[in-house]
Amino acid sequence: MCHVEQRAACEGIDEIAMGIWAANLDARHFFGSQGCVPYNIALCKKLVRVS
Repeated sequence: MCHVEQRAACEGIDEIAMGIWAANLDARHFFGSQGCVPYNIALCKKLVRVS
């Protein structure tokens, strides 16, 4: 994360957004510990195919 943040700052970027799966608790914990907060929530629903 330090490398990404430093590179972004050098490029004039002031915000980083990323997508992770909700079920990936390790990623959620890691990025939360790095100061990341929820930004966008996407919901999905599997549909049963009807013939």
